[in-house]
Amino acid sequence: MSKHYNIPVFITHAGCKNECVFCNQKIITGQSANLNVDEIRETINYYLSRIDMNVDTEIAFFGGSFTGLEKSVMISLLEVAGEYIKKYKNYILRQFASLQFIQL
Repeated sequence: MSKHYNIPVFITHAGCKNECVFCNQKIITGQSANLNVDEIRETINYYLSRIDMNVDTEIAFFGGSFTGLEKSVMISLLEVAGEYIKKYKNYILRQFASLQFIQL
């Protein structure tokens, strides 16, 4: 089995307008979303300094609903992740989405 790393970027409950007790990250963690792109870069760089750069790696946005974010916020987060994906070809992106926020 090949080795794999996740770089966790927590966007605590960002993008979700609901307050469901079973998944409300603000209640579970006691923290609010941090969507500051400089701090997200710091988080990614922190993990990069501690992992094997030749291993398949995901930059994973956890704790929120990506599709519920404002479009400009979503784009800024994707741009930050894209910087690393372009630089390190073995990187991919993962984000969590709620289908209720997708409009056709």
